[in-house]
Amino acid sequence: MKSILRNWDLIRFIRAGLGLSFIGQGIATNSIPVILIGSALVIMALFNLGCSSSKGCALPNNKTTGPSNTP
Repeated sequence: MKSILRNWDLIRFIRAGLGLSFIGQGIATNSIPVILIGSALVIMALFNLGCSSSKGCALPNNKTTGPSNTP
């Protein structure tokens, strides 16, 4: 629960706002795909999921100071 309430930045607010507006539009037009997209955006905002927020796309920092042992 603490991770949901902490570290809210602009992108999380944008995701939550877009998700809620998608859900509202989906309910108004009875469009299940729009509701699903909105739900995915809200879940991403609540749990801070996504490639850029979790640094899942970052390359490992494997720096060596000596010569390499590979031929």
